[in-house]
Amino acid sequence: MKSFWDFQENLNDRRLELAQKQKAQKQSAVEKSKKSRQKFEKDVADEQESRNKNQQKAREREELKKEIKKEIEDDK
Repeated sequence: MKSFWDFQENLNDRRLELAQKQKAQKQSAVEKSKKSRQKFEKDVADEQESRNKNQQKAREREELKKEIKKEIEDDK
């Protein structure tokens, strides 16, 4: 039969294990959240960069169209 002292030690051990487990879970959640945030920020930056490139290409096409129109009008 277990003594009260042994029973109390088992409870303390379980409390410590639970506290360590909770601490590990909290740390894991923090790391997961941090990675998720970094991925989101990277995705936003990549999307903005892609949008900027597309806008730049559109401006270049418009400039090219204007140059071609001007050359055609000059040739007339």
